[in-house]
Amino acid sequence: LDLVAAAKTAYVELYYHQRVIDDLERQRELAEQIAVSVRSRVEANLAGMDELNAALAAMWRLDAEILTHHNDAHTAHHQLDALRGVLSPDDMPAVATPAVPDLPDTFLVWTDSARANYAPLRQMLHQAESYRLNAMASNRMSWPMLELSASYGIREDLVMDDGMVEPQDNMWNFGATFSLPIFKGRQEKQMSRSMTAMQRQMESEAAQMAKDVDGELRALHMRAEHFRDAAKMYEDKIVPADDEAFKTALAGYSAGRTSLPDLLIYAMTIYRDRTALTDLQLSYA
Repeated sequence: LDLVAAAKTAYVELYYHQRVIDDLERQRELAEQIAVSVRSRVEANLAGMDELNAALAAMWRLDAEILTHHNDAHTAHHQLDALRGVLSPDDMPAVATPAVPDLPDTFLVWTDSARANYAPLRQMLHQAESYRLNAMASNRMSWPMLELSASYGIREDLVMDDGMVEPQDNMWNFGATFSLPIFKGRQEKQMSRSMTAMQRQMESEAAQMAKDVDGELRALHMRAEHFRDAAKMYEDKIVPADDEAFKTALAGYSAGRTSLPDLLIYAMTIYRDRTALTDLQLSYA
């Protein structure tokens, strides 16, 4: 289970590293649009070379950042292939969107599954059952014991020297043994009480672990809800609003109504919010 979780996590991280690269490339396209617009204003003597250099520097910074994230994506790819036991190819393939199950309406779905399947908790419950059986066995050893036995032997007829045959009766044997554990009984009862105490202790620890697991799963479910809802807000409202604001600011800059620093701020806001969206989706996955 740990290996499967590690492989799934590596796959998810690789996918979202590639998503960040896609976001940066879209952001680079916006920076290029700004540079083209600034160049047009410079050629029309409406802007100076300082603005063009600032726009080009913003675009080149994105190029450098794209290279850095390519390195991170390749590292994640190598880690995933190492877990799979295969040699990574030189070209990093694009991975499909990971299948993330829907979040259940309540965390109780997770806690019920944990109580039935979580290995450390099941181990404690099995250990408690083992102590209970040992206690019962020790308690039985302190009781008086009656042992009964019987045997039946078939005897062939005895042939004499003179040829006479002397019949032989079959043999029956019965036995009974009664033991009273006078000296060992106290020891066995003490062992039974000790095992019972260990059983109760293990059951108590298992109950506490179940409560801890329930608390962790409840907090995890709440965090997942926050990540999901925040990501949906960024995806449906914030990022589209950023795109519209940037388009308006770019048109305003071309018409001389918006300054270049303000335009760059609008562009950077798109990148920041898209990165926040990707981080939220990664955290939820």
